[in-house]
Amino acid sequence: FNATSYFCKNFSDWQGLLNQGLRVTAIGNSDTHSVNQPPGYPRNYIRTLAPNPARVSAAEITDSVRTGSLTVGGGAMIDFPNGPQPGDTIAPQNGMVTLSVRVRTPSYTKVDRLIVYVNGQRALDRPINATVESLVDFEADVTVPISQDAHVSVIAIGEARMPAIRPGAPVFALSNPVFVDVDGDGLSFPGPGPIEDLGFDFCTE
Repeated sequence: FNATSYFCKNFSDWQGLLNQGLRVTAIGNSDTHSVNQPPGYPRNYIRTLAPNPARVSAAEITDSVRTGSLTVGGGAMIDFPNGPQPGDTIAPQNGMVTLSVRVRTPSYTKVDRLIVYVNGQRALDRPINATVESLVDFEADVTVPISQDAHVSVIAIGEARMPAIRPGAPVFALSNPVFVDVDGDGLSFPGPGPIEDLGFDFCTE
């Protein structure tokens, strides 16, 4: 993520690297600049078997980064309650892939759109009709057509900006990709080519 102005450019670069078969994991951040600033924007969410955050192991963190089994959130959190998870490689069913997607936010903000990217192109863009008070803004199965080997990433975005933690920052959540092997013969991606711009209002800031 780094600075807000870099997010859209970095997203396009990342999708381009994935299109060339490079397994690059998107992360929200790697450090904290000051003990006097509030932490927590954006955050990285990983899979863990730990009963509480203090018991998360270093191996779980590094394994999640290496395998891409993490999500990123700024004021929102995206996860996949059932079925395929970020970093997994799956096969389509009848030319379709279905992901179980859930997006949660605190009671002071919300998301308004859910977007699915397949190989750097927008495959689905649907509104989310949540209220600010909603804690679960979206929870449903999302299905997209797949005609070739693919990496599938999901983004949730809010129109309003963060009122707390990082006031004025975008509300968003991003998943690392689920990979789709259409023919069962290993992943082969389209290579260099155009990437569809995110087009969010903060992309030009």
